Amino acid sequence: MKIFGSWSLVSLIRFIVQFAWALILVTLVIQSIWLAINLFFVDMIHLPVPVFFSAHEMNPLFKELLDEQNIAVYSSATVSANYQLFEKGGLSILLITASQVGLTAYVLYALTVLKRPLNALALDQVFESENAAQLKVVALLTLFAAPLKYFYEWFSTWHFGRLVETEIVNVASPPFDVTLLMAGLVLYIFAEIMKRAATLYEEQKLTV
Repeated sequence: MKIFGSWSLVSLIRFIVQFAWALILVTLVIQSIWLAINLFFVDMIHLPVPVFFSAHEMNPLFKELLDEQNIAVYSSATVSANYQLFEKGGLSILLITASQVGLTAYVLYALTVLKRPLNALALDQVFESENAAQLKVVALLTLFAAPLKYFYEWFSTWHFGRLVETEIVNVASPPFDVTLLMAGLVLYIFAEIMKRAATLYEEQKLTV
């Protein structure tokens, strides 16, 4: 299917993945340099890391601020935010920063594997079993990304709870990213379809 003139849909997806891969690579380099600097310097601004609050704690604050304007703002889910430390955070914050680097490298690897079948599709090399195998790797990486992301966010939120010395702010557990699980399952199904299609194509060639 051709869109945007001579560009195909696969070419567009390939360009988006390549662009995201380049951005992730730059992010990984910056995070790695930041982690190395934090190992040797005492007073550093650490990279933003996530924290989650209970919506029940935030709703009264919104109500108090906006009550006079007859506006109601509320949420039934957890509220996400980011926090930074402006001093040496010790081993915990270094582990969190290292987790950031690890997750970024994880995403970069997944995009690297994804580029291979996209490049093959762009060259009309559709019915190859290698495409299905690589797409299945991407699917498994996407599935495992959900618990890895949850653990990273939980560890960061737990660390924030240790730093806060007041009972006014109560942290909450981060939500589990079901979207990554669903995306991984969809990619796995596509990989199985591509594998079956490649098998049928090879059988057809042998028959002819």
